[in-house]
Amino acid sequence: MGGRGSGRFGQRGGRATTRDALHINIGDLLHGRLMRNVGYLVLPDGRVLINFFGCRVFEAGITITRQGHGGLHRWFACPDCGRRCRGLYLRGGRLACRQCHRLVYASQLESHGSRKLRKGLHLEWRLAQFSEIVSGAQSGAVSGRVSSAKK
Repeated sequence: MGGRGSGRFGQRGGRATTRDALHINIGDLLHGRLMRNVGYLVLPDGRVLINFFGCRVFEAGITITRQGHGGLHRWFACPDCGRRCRGLYLRGGRLACRQCHRLVYASQLESHGSRKLRKGLHLEWRLAQFSEIVSGAQSGAVSGRVSSAKK
């Protein structure tokens, strides 16, 4: 018991991830940034009809909550369980939230070492982007001074 390979740490375990399903986000829907071949119709009674690729129409509710600073936040109401969620997933001919589909995020299935490596590479990339911005701004300021001195 507890020998080498006995645990599930860092293994996928056959779980489906959010990448395995088609995702629709409430923000993308309300701002018209949906993928191609996805149509929708927002009804006045707080429901939305979503048509994926012209095949089947799904119905979901939209709920609104007030934010602390006075704004409004819109959510989908999951067609299966009714819980508020930001995104719905289409998988197996069923539109539902992540919990109803039993989907996990891909990062939840990474091993500890893989997660550290991914975060380190991302940080390195962001630092490289920042240094390019800073060096570009400095060279622009220097060239600006030189050009004004020539006039």
